[in-house]
Amino acid sequence: MLRKSQKEAIVICCRKQLYEHAEKNLLKLLNQFPWLCDPVLYKSQFIRDIESKATIGANRINIRWMENSGFCDGLIQNGDYIGLTDKLPETCQSTPDIIFLQLDELSMTNSCYFYKSKAHGSILNRFIDAIEKIY
Repeated sequence: MLRKSQKEAIVICCRKQLYEHAEKNLLKLLNQFPWLCDPVLYKSQFIRDIESKATIGANRINIRWMENSGFCDGLIQNGDYIGLTDKLPETCQSTPDIIFLQLDELSMTNSCYFYKSKAHGSILNRFIDAIEKIY
């Protein structure tokens, strides 16, 4: 296991206009706009639980797997996307119309566990190994 994130560590990153369009309702926000997720979060039970709470009627939740955080930041700043992340994007932190919302309203008790891939030749594993060697 690489790290564990409690629900408080997972935030929604979006433009203020999207949150206001959703009438400052977290469930409406999650239901109306596509989510951008880190690959580690994408298949997690935590995201599945949020998805089940945010599904309203026949509306399907649109979740996208985003590996490139720079591209993801651009979509959040300029498009109708929301990001679910355990780390605040540096480029978004300095933008005044981007807000970060805690998931408190959903009363979730899940945790996310970040594991190293079992695939021996994984690019992620080689990257993690390189970082571990630096420290």
